[in-house]
Amino acid sequence: MNGMATELNDSQHFVTFKGPGAMRTGNAYDVRPSEFTLATMRAAGLLDRMVDDVDPPATNRLWLDKNTDPAVLKEWDSIGSAWMPMTFERIFERAAVTVLTVTGGTANNITVSQPPIMIESRLYSITPNLTSTGAVTIAVAGVGTFQAVYPNGNPIATGEFLQGRPTLLIFKDGKFRILFGYGALSPALEQVAELVEDALEARDQAVAASIANWANVATRALLAVTAVPAVVMSVVVGGYASAGDGGRSQYAWVASEPSHPGKLPRVGGGWWELVESSPSPKMFGAKGDWNGSSGSDDSLAVISWLDYCVKRKVRGVLTGGYYRLTGKVTYNMPVSLAPLSIEGGGRDVSAFVFDCDNGGFDFTLNNGVRSGRNTLTIKGCTFVTTRQANLAGTAISINGNNAEGMTHPGLLIAENLLRGNDANKGWGYGIDILNSTKSTIKDNEFLGNWQGSYEYNATFIRLRGNNLATDHIIENNRSVFTDKGLEITGAQEGFFIAKNQFVATRTGIVRSGDVNSRPLFHIVNNHISAFSTCVYFADGGSQVHIRDNELYEMEVGTGNWVGVALVNVVEFWVKDNTISSFNATRTQRVGIDLNGCGNGFVQSNVLRGTSDTPMLFGISLPSSVTNTKVLDNQFKDVTNRMTGPADGGNVTVKNTYGNFKGVGAISANGDYNITLNHSLGVVPNIDKVQFSVRAATGAMDLLPMQVVSVSSTQSVVKVRVQNFVTAGNVQANVYLEA
Repeated sequence: MNGMATELNDSQHFVTFKGPGAMRTGNAYDVRPSEFTLATMRAAGLLDRMVDDVDPPATNRLWLDKNTDPAVLKEWDSIGSAWMPMTFERIFERAAVTVLTVTGGTANNITVSQPPIMIESRLYSITPNLTSTGAVTIAVAGVGTFQAVYPNGNPIATGEFLQGRPTLLIFKDGKFRILFGYGALSPALEQVAELVEDALEARDQAVAASIANWANVATRALLAVTAVPAVVMSVVVGGYASAGDGGRSQYAWVASEPSHPGKLPRVGGGWWELVESSPSPKMFGAKGDWNGSSGSDDSLAVISWLDYCVKRKVRGVLTGGYYRLTGKVTYNMPVSLAPLSIEGGGRDVSAFVFDCDNGGFDFTLNNGVRSGRNTLTIKGCTFVTTRQANLAGTAISINGNNAEGMTHPGLLIAENLLRGNDANKGWGYGIDILNSTKSTIKDNEFLGNWQGSYEYNATFIRLRGNNLATDHIIENNRSVFTDKGLEITGAQEGFFIAKNQFVATRTGIVRSGDVNSRPLFHIVNNHISAFSTCVYFADGGSQVHIRDNELYEMEVGTGNWVGVALVNVVEFWVKDNTISSFNATRTQRVGIDLNGCGNGFVQSNVLRGTSDTPMLFGISLPSSVTNTKVLDNQFKDVTNRMTGPADGGNVTVKNTYGNFKGVGAISANGDYNITLNHSLGVVPNIDKVQFSVRAATGAMDLLPMQVVSVSSTQSVVKVRVQNFVTAGNVQANVYLEA
């Protein structure tokens, strides 16, 4: 024992302990002194939360880490998020505060639950449910009732314990002594709080007054030269150049210069940015004061307005006024920006007035996906020109720029009015679209100008180009006095043309170009009155549907007239149309003229003239027409109902008939021969001729008997009259099948 160290070295010494009985292997163990000591303390209940293991326990435990020899006692450090070795400071040099949970009592006699430990010199906190009104005692369940006092032992003052506010106590000498209370500080704190509240209120009132004074500035021009207080971040100007001039708008402060025209420098630094969601040209200085003969030049303002709308991704609104423009408005839309939408209040509510030669809007659309929206929308606007059509230019011109791989989803041109400043003025072209996809052109109106002798040199709608121009809807548009209502040129395909009215036009719908195979044209429910041709496919196409249209010849003019003219078209349907001619001065009047066409149907059309001026030719089927069926058509006052078809073309003519009045003054029962004059262009097989009869006037029963004879110019049928009552005329309908 004399040689034993005065202190144990935990890394060099061991402590041996054994079980009952003699010391032997399996009953005696060597352990490190520190581990033995800690185990002894745990056995005594002092370290009952200690876990000894190679893996860490829950963070609310102590860990005797046995990954080293000797083992190390550690605790979880929430600040460093790590297990740290226990030190003297961690064990002894910190104060633990135990919360006393209030369970009842009164304001001055508080009851709390028994804490986990209740010992001398321990720190406690309490949060009263009520504010004290005098001396206070605290009853600790299972322990006893103790007085609450100041550190010097004096009873606490009224209001020392505040409802809902924690108070820190130390239990010493059988009393809860307040280490930090509220009573002494309350009056001062309340006074400070009142002073702070008054100061904040005064500040807010001053700021509010300042903002109110600067929330509205008379004009944009004044805002540009005025030092607005820094606290003001947004202002409303009452006008652009003068209050009430229509330029009322809102500006907001921004640090960096905006990229669009709606801006001006802020005095003192930064910029004022226009922040309108539906801006008008007047917010950019436009006057809109055209009076029919004169007005301010709004060209620059309108261009700035367009640029702002695109770059701010907002909808432009054409508010009240007629905006005079002295040159063509050319706008090249930036790549990959938002679509442009221009919307007016309706026809002639406001207008763009082009007081120049070659005027109009000229848009170029560049590449960029447009998030499912139309790339360009022009709706509810009026476009006026002060020039005649040969000088006026194009009201709306759009270059889709498909050569650069355009991926925009389309255009919407709707509810616009395109007209001249007076009856002698008008646009050369109304809407001209080059190389664009998915155009919707609907509900627009075009008023052409009168050039004398029925000569109109204007075109309402033109679509042209060869670059992926597909999927167009042209619906419910109306024009008067034009050379062409709708012109389609180039490699265009996928058209739905419906419910349009092209009145007093030289040619209603014309398609031409050097690509013959472009498919899918639906021309449906249109009303066209033309001087020359109502529907004309000049250079081919396929899958052409022309149905349910009303096609009329204008009653004035000279030269030839054709209702439907198709050249080199394959897969066509001309069906359920009413085609009418009236003008006796024409050289020729043809209902349906087919040349070089094949694989088609001409079916259930009504072709008619008048008794005074019959249609000269109903259906023209030259030898170039092949694989075509002519079915169930009706002729009324048509001199030559069909020309052709020639043999070898595989053309079927069936149930194509005309109405002919036969003998009159039938006065008794009996058999009668009725002669029907016609021009068929072919001699039908007599076995395939069918006919029906009816009493046009008079009262009798009629029975068709037989076809007596048939030629290309005349048919004779026999009719039996029975149950004769009164005299009258008999009308026969002949059905022919070649």
